[in-house]
Amino acid sequence: MGFGTITSRQAETVAAETRELVNDRDVTTLAVTALSAAGGVIVAQTLTDVVMTQFGMSADPSSVTEYATSVTVKALVAGAFGLAATSLGGLGLVAAGFMAIGSLASAGADLIEGLLTTSPLGGDNPLASGTHMGTMSRNTNGSARVVSSSTTSGSDEPVEFRETNDDEVTFR
Repeated sequence: MGFGTITSRQAETVAAETRELVNDRDVTTLAVTALSAAGGVIVAQTLTDVVMTQFGMSADPSSVTEYATSVTVKALVAGAFGLAATSLGGLGLVAAGFMAIGSLASAGADLIEGLLTTSPLGGDNPLASGTHMGTMSRNTNGSARVVSSSTTSGSDEPVEFRETNDDEVTFR
């Protein structure tokens, strides 16, 4: 099974038309497309933040439930834009269609981030967001230094760490 059979004919047509727009340097259409897709991301994120706040969740997801809620809301926003696109024509069709794509892309980004930062991949995953750990940078002399840190207890106590010869860093 080749990669060509994974995509649909419509997806290949959109890709070919986009390539044609770039080759023809159709700046106006590219701008409308890009701004519409970006607008879809912004609208989806704004609505998701409102919905998650209403349900007492963080607008910056960190749990499976929060990521699932974020992905669901953004997918629903994408569906609403897609439905709107079916009843529009001309510029409205293009804008609503690409806003749906932008919203769906935002949902996909949250889905991927959720999979990479929560169970079962969470824990030891270097992509997992550690709200209790500092950001580290490595000096060329072999020592490590804390660039920024935050504590979960709310105290102003600095983060302490020790580094062994095995490049293992321990936090307190």
